[in-house]
Amino acid sequence: MRSARGLIPWAAVAIAIVALAVAVVEWDAVRATQWAVFTPPQPQLEVTPVVQLGSREVDQLAEATFEVGNRGRSDLHLWNFRTGCACDSLEVLDSGRYVKLEQLTLPSHQSAVVRVAYRVRGQVGEETVAPVRFMTDDPLQPEAQVLLRVTTVTGGVVLSPPTVAFGSLDVGATGIATVTILDPSREGRQIERVESAAKGVTARFEPTAGATPPAHADAARELGRVILSVDTTEARDLSGEVRVVVLGRATPDVIPVVGRVVSPVTVAPRLVSIPLHTDNGLIYRASLVMRAGAGKRLNVRVDEASKRLAVRCRVSSSDPAVAEVEIECVERPDQREVSITRFTAIVDGAEFPIAVPVAVAPD
Repeated sequence: MRSARGLIPWAAVAIAIVALAVAVVEWDAVRATQWAVFTPPQPQLEVTPVVQLGSREVDQLAEATFEVGNRGRSDLHLWNFRTGCACDSLEVLDSGRYVKLEQLTLPSHQSAVVRVAYRVRGQVGEETVAPVRFMTDDPLQPEAQVLLRVTTVTGGVVLSPPTVAFGSLDVGATGIATVTILDPSREGRQIERVESAAKGVTARFEPTAGATPPAHADAARELGRVILSVDTTEARDLSGEVRVVVLGRATPDVIPVVGRVVSPVTVAPRLVSIPLHTDNGLIYRASLVMRAGAGKRLNVRVDEASKRLAVRCRVSSSDPAVAEVEIECVERPDQREVSITRFTAIVDGAEFPIAVPVAVAPD
C-alpha cells in the first residue's frame, strides 16, 4: 500500500485541474454575458462610408469593392440597392463567385463583399463622387449609402474656360467667344470635331500649329481653340452646349453655353387689345411704351398698320430714350380681328424692326 504521503501530490494535481475547469467555465460565462451586453439585440449595419478609387480615366470602367456587415444579434436585411452613377453592375460575393445583387440577408456577426463596376464620369482634372444607396432594417440606419470617390478624373481634354456666358447681347451686336483646348495626357489626343447644340450659336475648331507634348507631368499641350459665334439677327435664348469630340472617345467633352440676344428696344405691352374695359365703359384706344437700352436716344417710325387703326408716336419730352405710342380704332370690325402693326425703332442711327399684334373686338 501507498502511504498517505505518496497520495498528497496526486491529490493536489487533481484539485488544480478541477479549479482550472471551473475557472474556464466562469470565464466563458463572463464572455457570453459581455457579448450579450455589448451586442445590440436588433440588427446593426457596419459599412465603409467611402471607397477611395484614386485617379481614374474618364469613361474607364473602374471596379470597386466594399464590405457590409452585421454587428447585431438579429438578421440584417438589405434591399433596394440603387446607384446614382453609370454603374454597369452591382454584385455580391456568394460561395466564391459574384452574383447579381438585389437583396441580401446577413446573420449576426456575418459580412459580405459587394462589387461595383463603375463607369467614371466628371470633368477632367476634378474630383467626382458617385453614391450606392440601399435600404436596411437597422433601426438606426434605415437608409445607407457608400460613396465611390475618384480623387482626380484624368483623360479627355481640359477646356478653358469650361463655360461660355455671353450675357445679354443686343440684336445686331457681335457675339464671339474663344475656348482653349488643352491635353494633359502624355500619349497625345486629337480632336475629331466640334459641334454646337446651342440654338443661334455656331462653333468651329482651329488647331494649334506645331503643338508639342508637355514637358512634364503637370503640363498640358494646347490642341487648339473653339471659336463660338452668335447669330444676333433676332432676339433668342442661347442656352445649350458645344460638344468637343476627341478621337477614339465615345463621350464628348461639353462646353455649356448661356446667354441671350435681346432687342435694344423693349416694348410694353407686347400685345395690344382693344377695346379697354373701364368703369366709364369701353374705350377703343390703347397705348404702349418703347424704351431704348442704356438711356440711348430713341426715334420710332410707323411702317404698317391696319386701315382700322390710327397710330401716333412721340418721343417723351422728359426722357429721350422713351417713345409713347397711341393706337386708336377708327373703324370697328364686325368680328374680332388681329393685325400686326410694324414699327422701325432707330437707336444711334441703327434701325430695328418691331412688330406688335393688335387685337380689336366689335361692340
